[in-house]
Amino acid sequence: MLVFSFFLLDFFILMGVAEKLSISIDEVNILMDNNAILGLLLQKLMQFTAYNDYILRLPMITLHLLSAWLIYLIAKIYAYKKHDAIYALIIFMLLPGAISSAVLVNTAGLLIFLLLLFIYSYKKFKTKALFMLPFYFFIDSGFLVLYIALALYGLHKKNKFLFYFNIIMISIHFYWYNDTIGGLPSSHINELMASYAAIFSPVVFVYFFYVMNRMY
Repeated sequence: MLVFSFFLLDFFILMGVAEKLSISIDEVNILMDNNAILGLLLQKLMQFTAYNDYILRLPMITLHLLSAWLIYLIAKIYAYKKHDAIYALIIFMLLPGAISSAVLVNTAGLLIFLLLLFIYSYKKFKTKALFMLPFYFFIDSGFLVLYIALALYGLHKKNKFLFYFNIIMISIHFYWYNDTIGGLPSSHINELMASYAAIFSPVVFVYFFYVMNRMY
């Protein structure tokens, strides 16, 4: 009941924020993009409903709530106490990055949901969950980071199948999207760290490095 109350409160707060937002030019570009999964989904939704800001942002809020539920389920797997999973849920709902992805039309909300869905599926079904990854390939190029992370995780755990499967996914990605790696350092580390601190909030951002230091 307590968890449901948090979800209900989060929903009404986000709907209140959405009421005060007008559609931006970037959101229009996503909405009109026939080559993007998110744009196509929103276009289909608009065909069956009257356009307004609530309808436009409702799918993003729904993805946010589904992501929050997955965070709670994943946290329950790792948490020693039930209230620790609730704390993880609250922190996620309060993250600036999570809030912005919930009220703005952008691919971040979809990527977060699909990433958490994979993590939960992998914890439950192990290797079978890897067959979700080829579908992710056609959704967004941003999943390259996931492939790299899983390849490194497979290398760390000496899981040859996990490692080589994601090496193949990385190779296909670079071929399909025509990405390249090269150039000289451009000294963007400060801007990158500032962006991450804004997305995760400075407190959570610093705490993340503290935890990683204690773990390794």
